[in-house]
Amino acid sequence: MNSDLSGKKVLVTGGAGLIGSHIVDEVVTAGWDVRVFDSLERNTHRHGKPVWLDPDIEFVIGDVRH
Repeated sequence: MNSDLSGKKVLVTGGAGLIGSHIVDEVVTAGWDVRVFDSLERNTHRHGKPVWLDPDIEFVIGDVRH
């Protein structure tokens, strides 16, 4: 990622999922402030918020359809 973008903020919808969590990892590594917005769909996240998510990111449970 481009280093001149550090310090920026980003919202990752679906950030607890497979692809979204990898995006979160990349932008955190690049120095961005990250907010994850995820519905934690039961079929995918049976045990709630995944343990692999960085505990320092802001996490919001919600559904973009509401």
